[in-house]
Amino acid sequence: MLEAGRLASEAFDLDVSVLDVLLVAVSATLPSYPSLNATFEEGTHHLHDHQRVALGTGEEGPAIVVNDTAERSFAEIVAVRRNRSDDGENDTSSESGNDGPVTFALATGDTLEGVLEAPTVAGLAIDVSKRRAVPTEEGEGVSLERYLSCSLAYHPRAVGNANARAFLEGVLDAIESAPELILRTYR
Repeated sequence: MLEAGRLASEAFDLDVSVLDVLLVAVSATLPSYPSLNATFEEGTHHLHDHQRVALGTGEEGPAIVVNDTAERSFAEIVAVRRNRSDDGENDTSSESGNDGPVTFALATGDTLEGVLEAPTVAGLAIDVSKRRAVPTEEGEGVSLERYLSCSLAYHPRAVGNANARAFLEGVLDAIESAPELILRTYR
């Protein structure tokens, strides 16, 4: 995933973050799991056709909301995130004028605090900063290798465990295909 971000940054001359790559992977996965691109209000599970994703950046202030994520190019996704981080303003405009409820939450780090709020059904936190000790091939020491830590939070009345597990596996598959997915966003 880090490599996909680096390649996209070099190829398209963009200031890419891990969050941008994650958003493309999640956006590609959500259509197969509509129960997670949803809200839950007053005992009713509402599925949404559009994707409106709140991004937690770890910075103070409200989450960045990206409208119509499935319809945006990678450059547009990067621009929305950067507009917020550059000047503190949240540019949530979209060509379709969509201003409905947030349908999914995404954050880097180990928490969705301040990003996943009702009525949103689900959110995913991914931490790429963790490392684990792995024995070297020679067996004489260890090396520290990065690994991906994922935490999926969801409303149990709206999403079942099996569906949540399958969604998480789908996101991990999409992360492996991130360079191809990023290229597909260019129309």
